[in-house]
Amino acid sequence: MVGIALDFLAFDYCRSQAARLFLGGIILMNVVQAGFLLMLMALVGCGRESQAAPPAAEGDIPRTAWPESWFHPPRTASEVGLTTFRQSPMLDELVAAGELPPVEERLPDDPIVV
Repeated sequence: MVGIALDFLAFDYCRSQAARLFLGGIILMNVVQAGFLLMLMALVGCGRESQAAPPAAEGDIPRTAWPESWFHPPRTASEVGLTTFRQSPMLDELVAAGELPPVEERLPDDPIVV
């Protein structure tokens, strides 16, 4: 009789532990999902704020004080109309000695012009 009672208690203990683990897993899963949703909402919100220009604070330099070209992506040599390129005179000796290739070989086909 004592053996049967102990087996029943052990079964009951295991069943309650399994229920705790199951409920704990559900709670953990819900916490992870809630965290993921919060992170997703933060990322979506950050994307929208970054598109808008920040308001100018008092004492800031106005945009008109800077060259307009600073606010546009750089253009390539073909867009600007450059067809020939020059190098710095201090590199002429290295090119003449063969230690450095000519400027035409060092540049890409259509370099970015700053």
